[in-house]
Amino acid sequence: MGRDIVALSRHNLDVSSFEALAKDISNRIQYNVEYGYWAYEDYSKMLNIPYQSDFTVLGTAVFNPNRDTIYRLIDDKYQDRELLARYGDELFSMKNYIFSSEEILNQEEIDELKEEILQCNIDLTSPITDKDFCTIGKHLLINNFDYFSRWWDFCSVIIEEDYLDNSQHFVKYRKKMMFYSKLFGGDKIFYIDDQSNYLKGIGQGDELDYTWDELEKIIYERVNNEVVSISEVMLDYRVKDTLALNREFPLAFIDDFKDLPK
Repeated sequence: MGRDIVALSRHNLDVSSFEALAKDISNRIQYNVEYGYWAYEDYSKMLNIPYQSDFTVLGTAVFNPNRDTIYRLIDDKYQDRELLARYGDELFSMKNYIFSSEEILNQEEIDELKEEILQCNIDLTSPITDKDFCTIGKHLLINNFDYFSRWWDFCSVIIEEDYLDNSQHFVKYRKKMMFYSKLFGGDKIFYIDDQSNYLKGIGQGDELDYTWDELEKIIYERVNNEVVSISEVMLDYRVKDTLALNREFPLAFIDDFKDLPK
């Protein structure tokens, strides 16, 4: 199975409410941003509201009323939270609820499900690519601002000389990632393997549970300090030569953009 890149950075977006987040992002990217959710038919029945198969728009943060392009914020857990507010713990024994169980759940299992429902996990979709632009947690972003390659090619472009000397595409990729990361309040990006044996859970959703400082501590501890600074490699190719001699791809990368123009 192929391995993919997961790019993580901190943010300072206003996640106090769905509306506040839409307004904040709209002001930063200077586009209109609508926010809402995709409904489930069973959930709509449980909430006694009409079901609609189209995207349910709760509101739109308007930056320019004359601009047609609209980014979209999607909260996949919106109806889950509405159901939890209405039914409480009883929800997890209701047969039409997707996370219900035929067995009686103990309180610890219920609390874990509630924590997942209440977690901030919102996708920002670009109308240009019709793909997720980023996933927003309480403190961190999963960055899909641009696409470069799968994991092993990403490692190669930094470590192997032939790739590094000829990859203007890589520079453009880093500049775009830097631009949007800084726009949303970050100053560094971690690049990790989504199937790392050392970072189980990190890169698969668990990262949204952490602050940046907590994530940084976990990554450095679990990969035994085998974290390569991209800017250090770009500033001094001798670092790359040392990495190539090891004949092992690093387990994580960090980019602080120090070699890129401000």
